[in-house]
Amino acid sequence: MWQATDRVPDLYRTTLKSALDMMNVCLGGVERMQGYQAGAIEEMRSGQGEMAKQLGTVDSLQDLQAAHAELARSQMARMTSYWGGLYAAGCQTQVEMLKEAQVKARVVADEIGLKLEAAPAGVAPFMSAMKLAVDAAHSTYAATVRATEEMVRVGTAQIDAANARAARQGNGKVKRAA
Repeated sequence: MWQATDRVPDLYRTTLKSALDMMNVCLGGVERMQGYQAGAIEEMRSGQGEMAKQLGTVDSLQDLQAAHAELARSQMARMTSYWGGLYAAGCQTQVEMLKEAQVKARVVADEIGLKLEAAPAGVAPFMSAMKLAVDAAHSTYAATVRATEEMVRVGTAQIDAANARAARQGNGKVKRAA
């Protein structure tokens, strides 16, 4: 005999575990962003130190103007690289979260299916409606993951092209992050 008290806590537990797993994916993305930012800060400080050394050796106005032009080019290249890497890290987190949501929606739908099999006739319509809703969410997540992955590919290609232009205009020292 099916009893609500036997099955509902299991479904509730599965749903809460799914929410915790999603939060872990989100926190992993935050860690990735922080790591990227820390690396970018270190790289930029190193570049600033190199430029300060160069400025210390300048002994003519022409050399100073050349150093200034190089500083402007390298700063633009670093800025482009930084924001491109930040975008890539954010997109990677979004794709991971959508994939995880897709997996979790499937787990919840399967759990509801198991509960539906054991449910009495009076509860079956409610459980069937829940299962249909979760199945629809699963399908939506799958489509969103595919669209997001494509958007990330296109966006990354555009950022890489901009970084390549900045590297050509600078001195070729642009580094792709993430």
